[in-house]
Amino acid sequence: MKKNLIVVPVLMILMMASVNTFAQKKKKKKDEVQLTPPTFVMKEGKVVYSEVVPVSGVKPEELYKRCYNWFNAFYKNPGGVIKENVANEKIKGKARIPLFLEDANTLTQTRAGLMNYTITVGIKDGKYRYTITRINKKSQSYLGIEKLISDNEKEYKMSNVTYMIQTDKYMKDLIDNLKKSMASSTEKKSDDW
Repeated sequence: MKKNLIVVPVLMILMMASVNTFAQKKKKKKDEVQLTPPTFVMKEGKVVYSEVVPVSGVKPEELYKRCYNWFNAFYKNPGGVIKENVANEKIKGKARIPLFLEDANTLTQTRAGLMNYTITVGIKDGKYRYTITRINKKSQSYLGIEKLISDNEKEYKMSNVTYMIQTDKYMKDLIDNLKKSMASSTEKKSDDW
């Protein structure tokens, strides 16, 4: 009987110690880099890239030409991207970008899916507005980028942080490219000399 009195508390202590080790957080590996997700501008709970850009002294017809030329130069298949085209007013398109996962050890990239988005460029006299909305990871059902941002959602994973970083970088590059194209004239210079 005395033997049981000693064994039972010892077993209880061992069980408590083992439960405690299972409850500990997973330690990060020695060379593992902690990624920080970018900060996004949210409007009505959705991620939006939008800005009104003034282009003084340029008529809507010229801005429309610049915008149309940009869509044709930027996208490999502009006919498949452009969904709405209202002359001298706006061009709306739906496009997608590939997402990749990178192995930290081998630095190889594996294709991990697509991120869809909608881009609208509205045109007025002396200004234009780009709006990039409906950014979502292609999956069986609609999965907005907002779900990837929220770390308390069940879909949150560290791989989602890499998707957000890739998407944010792509959108910023797209916006820079659009602004450069919209700032340059489409009028051809005369060959008279």
